[in-house]
Amino acid sequence: MSIVAGGNDFIDMIKLLGNQPELERRITALNDAKVKAEETIALAGKASEIVQLRAQVNADVAKAKQMLSEAQTQAGVIVADGRKRAEEIIAEANTLLERQKEASAAASRQAGEMIATARAEATDAMGMRREAQALMAEAQNLKIKAEQETELARTARVKFEDRLETVRGLAAQFTKALNSV
Repeated sequence: MSIVAGGNDFIDMIKLLGNQPELERRITALNDAKVKAEETIALAGKASEIVQLRAQVNADVAKAKQMLSEAQTQAGVIVADGRKRAEEIIAEANTLLERQKEASAAASRQAGEMIATARAEATDAMGMRREAQALMAEAQNLKIKAEQETELARTARVKFEDRLETVRGLAAQFTKALNSV
């Protein structure tokens, strides 16, 4: 892949370097592409990895701008060295582009894995929630049953105490009747 629209032709490169508006237009296009790539990466990966990727992209863009400036200066002074340097810049830009593609693919894969993990965890959480709700309902039923049993025990106790008093009264009468005989 070539930075110059016409391929690796050195004359086209010199023309591009000498045509400031076209050069600025291409730099703007590269910056726009960089912004779109950053937005895509920002939606896909972990924050720490995104910060690292953004720093790498910013460093790569700054490095590419610096190399382009050096190429402009050298092209005017030393034509042979300028051609060699332009070929090196193209190769490095292709390498950077490959790295960016690989980083984007890795970020997409990782985002997919994170989504799958999050879905699995959400499913587990929903299962636990249903289980907790069932346990709460069972506990509520047991509480109601215990309250009913307690009420029955109280009622039985009251009846028992009433009968006990009746029996004590009868026993007292019986004892009194025996003592009077």
